[in-house]
Amino acid sequence: MDDLDVRDKRVMVRADLNVPLDGSRITDDGKIRACLPTLNTLLDRGAAVLICSHLGRPAGVPDPAYSLAPVAIRLGELLSRPVTMAADTVGPSARAPCDPSPGAAAAWSTTGTKVSPSRAKRHLASGAGTAIVDLVSNLPGRHE
Repeated sequence: MDDLDVRDKRVMVRADLNVPLDGSRITDDGKIRACLPTLNTLLDRGAAVLICSHLGRPAGVPDPAYSLAPVAIRLGELLSRPVTMAADTVGPSARAPCDPSPGAAAAWSTTGTKVSPSRAKRHLASGAGTAIVDLVSNLPGRHE
């Protein structure tokens, strides 16, 4: 990552943020904290960061019980900046929160929805005026 020029680019980070919840309360944010060095480095270098992950195992359709919203809120607290949650996985409402401004961050759910992470990259790129760099976070729970 040291050699990547990410200034003014959208960087999609696939991360394992499948954290345990009690209702909408995160009971262990270890996986979120584990990706902070990567996210902070990208944001500090002027990238707009799109964080893709899943929560739980929905049965093939979006389910509000598996929303990444609590994760986006916790990420925002830990990054000291807002993390916008995408409302959908495809279409304008998926692209809307993906602000290309340097230092912007958005969370995007991928599993159990309409699109895979690799298709997500193509979908977001089709509406982006900037390059996308695709990184997989160095989390031990990664399973792609």
